[in-house]
Amino acid sequence: MSTVRNIALITSGGDAPGLNGAIAAIAQTPDVNLYFYHGGFDGIIEQDPIAISPTTAREAVQQGELLCFSGRSTHMLHEAGQKRVLEKLKQDCIDALIVCGGNGSAQGARSLSAGLPVAVVPMTIDNDIGGSEYTIGHDTAVNAIAESLHRLRQTAANLPGRIFMVETFGGRCGQLPLAAAVAASADIVLLPEYELNIDKFITEVDARSARGKSVIIVVSEGIYLNKRFSAGDQGVSFALARALEESTEKRVRLSILGYTQRAGDPTSYDCLMAKQMGQCAVDALLNGEKAMLVALKEGRVKAIPLTAIEQAPTLAKELLQLAFKENQLIQLEG
Repeated sequence: MSTVRNIALITSGGDAPGLNGAIAAIAQTPDVNLYFYHGGFDGIIEQDPIAISPTTAREAVQQGELLCFSGRSTHMLHEAGQKRVLEKLKQDCIDALIVCGGNGSAQGARSLSAGLPVAVVPMTIDNDIGGSEYTIGHDTAVNAIAESLHRLRQTAANLPGRIFMVETFGGRCGQLPLAAAVAASADIVLLPEYELNIDKFITEVDARSARGKSVIIVVSEGIYLNKRFSAGDQGVSFALARALEESTEKRVRLSILGYTQRAGDPTSYDCLMAKQMGQCAVDALLNGEKAMLVALKEGRVKAIPLTAIEQAPTLAKELLQLAFKENQLIQLEG
């Protein structure tokens, strides 16, 4: 019989729609008491645990506002802080911890796994956690970006010949802009995985614009011309637009979607994935697992060793094939 009864849950790092589904699945598990700490890892030290009822969790599944507020941690950057987190969890009689977040959050959870059973539920709109094919919030964000691109396509049809540039999140992984660009049939997508040949890019955009149709370009925030990308950087599209305008003498219409991509009620797919991942996490902990990542692998949600986060995230091959086929991905070296 499992000795796990009191499970704590935190959300860490950037927020993502859909996580309430995972919370609901965990909260409705018989003989399990679920508690929150708001504010990520730091909240464990700074706050008392908050009990969540199954009814409250179930009623919030389709809401974009998360039941458990997220936060970024400073304590997890050093061993002394990690020790304080573990001591506080034991003081609060917590038997296991579920961490919902991205790569940094998973690394923090891994540092605690020697002292407490931990499970990581992947939550980031970027879909960039090594070891899992999907992360909660990605589908909702793709839909939000695609909707913006569809709207631009409509105004582009009304006044042909214009150049539109849309900057998205994604950091060092292009999975989010790639999926949105393919879904909405954007004309060009720029991804951080491929070196940008600025001269080729300008020539290609100018040629497509000269045909009389508007050009819609999706740009990952991680594309930088003369510096390294740092988390939180935005505005690279300004430099790209300036280069285009100076060379072609054509105006570029800019849209930086920013934090609207992380907002909104979750799609049904995100709700379903979140519920499955939450259930998988609690089942694994009750079965005695000590350090695991809940992952989507080959279409199935399963618990795998937390060491899987060491794998570098890769772009979906099927999406890349579509992007090349539709001539959206023009970033070629040389």
